[in-house]
Amino acid sequence: MNSVDKNAEGDYFISIRHQNYILKIAGNNNLHGVAPGTVLWRLGGKGNEFLDGELADISRPHHVRHVRTTATETVFTVFNNHFQARQGDRRISNGQIIVLNNETKSLTSTQKFYNPEGWFSLAMGSMQALANGNMLIGWGTTPQFSEFSKDGKLLYHAHVDQYDRSLTNELANMQNYRIQKFDWVAHPTTDPKVVSYSRRCGRLEAPAPLVAYASWNGATSVKHWRFSTSGGSKEGPWKSAGTYKRTGFETKATLSEAGFARFVKIEALDKNKQLLGMAVSETFVPPEDTFYNVCDEHGCQALEWFNYVDHTGRASKCPTTIGGHGSNTLFVSVVVVGCLAFTAKKFSGKWRSF
Repeated sequence: MNSVDKNAEGDYFISIRHQNYILKIAGNNNLHGVAPGTVLWRLGGKGNEFLDGELADISRPHHVRHVRTTATETVFTVFNNHFQARQGDRRISNGQIIVLNNETKSLTSTQKFYNPEGWFSLAMGSMQALANGNMLIGWGTTPQFSEFSKDGKLLYHAHVDQYDRSLTNELANMQNYRIQKFDWVAHPTTDPKVVSYSRRCGRLEAPAPLVAYASWNGATSVKHWRFSTSGGSKEGPWKSAGTYKRTGFETKATLSEAGFARFVKIEALDKNKQLLGMAVSETFVPPEDTFYNVCDEHGCQALEWFNYVDHTGRASKCPTTIGGHGSNTLFVSVVVVGCLAFTAKKFSGKWRSF
C-alpha cells in the first residue's frame, strides 16, 4: 500500500503497488451497511471487478486521489507507473482520470496523460488535479515533472536531473516521490533590505540622482514600496519620496525629487497598501580616492559582491537635506556673517566683532 485517500462519506481509496490494483474500503459509520474495512470494489490486478477495467491497464499504481462520488459514478485520479504493460504494449507511465459506473460496475472512461518522452517509472510518481482543471504529474524514478491542460495539452515538461535510461540501467541520482503545486504565502521573520546610493552629495557638486534598491527575500505579499528621506537622522523627520510598484525580487527607485538625503526609509505594502515591514539605509556615496571611478550614477555594479552597508561612512560628510535639496549650511553662515561685518564697518567706520 502506498497511498490512501478518504471521501466525504468516510470510505477509503487505496493503491496497492505490488498487486496492481486500487481498492475502495468501507470506513467507520459507512452508508453501505457493511462492516468497516470491507472491500467495496477492486479495480485492476487479479480479481478486477469492473467491466472493461483492463482498459485502465494499471500496474504499480501510486497516489490515488478521490475526485467525486455520485449515485451513478465514481471519479478519481491515479499515477500509473505502467511497469507491467499488457503484451505488445510499450511501457509508458501515465496519469489517469478514471470514471467508474457504480450501477453497471463498468469503467466508463479513462483519460490518460503520458510521459512526453515516452519513459516509464520503476516506482514512485504522483498526479495532482489543480484548481483550474490542469494536471500536474511527477514521474517518480524518472526525474521529471509535467503539467497538462484539462484537455491533455502539454503545458511544460521539466527535468530535475539529467538522466537517460537508454544510456544506463542505473536509477537517477535525484528522484521525486511526489510533485505538488500550491499557492504559497510567506512573511519572513527578517526585515526588508534597502540600499540607497548617490554618486555625489548634492547641490554644490554636479547633480546626481538619489537611487534606492528595495527587496525582501521570501516575502510573497509585497505589492508596493513606499520611500521616504531624511536629511539628518535615521529617526526622521521623514519626507515622502513616492510609492513604487514592486518589480521582481529587487525594486529600483530613482528618487529624483528628493535631492540628496543621508537616510532613506522603505515601507513594504500589500495590495491594500497595508504596512508589512520597514527598513532604513544610510546613503552610500563612493569616495573619490577609492570607488568613485568604478561607480556610475546608479551604483557600483562593476564591483562584484560589493557591500554598500560596509562603506556608508562617506555619507556623513555630505551636506544635510533642507527642503528636499542639498545645501551647505557652513557656506551659508559664512556669507551671512561676512555681509553683517561689511555693513557694520561702512556705517560706523570701525570693525565690531560678532
